[in-house]
Amino acid sequence: MSLMAVYPSLKGRAVVVTGGASGIGAAIVAAFARQGSRVAFVDIDDEAADALVKRVGSLKRMIVPEEVARLVMFLAADDSSGITSQSYVVDGGWV
Repeated sequence: MSLMAVYPSLKGRAVVVTGGASGIGAAIVAAFARQGSRVAFVDIDDEAADALVKRVGSLKRMIVPEEVARLVMFLAADDSSGITSQSYVVDGGWV
């Protein structure tokens, strides 16, 4: 018997947590991940963030700023002038 509540409405929902690598933030990240939410978090503590990604199985990997920067640079370049009204998901391979 599980003592945790299950909220089906959270499955697949996008969640962003700031300060999510430790303490209450890490607990929030883990709780949303258990519900099946697509969780992204940021923190200045790289070691704690890496440990959390390893501990919470549904977080595939850490996204490094350079990955986001490459997308931003592409979207700012003339090569992307034909792209409009699009969403780009940067989630480390969440399925």
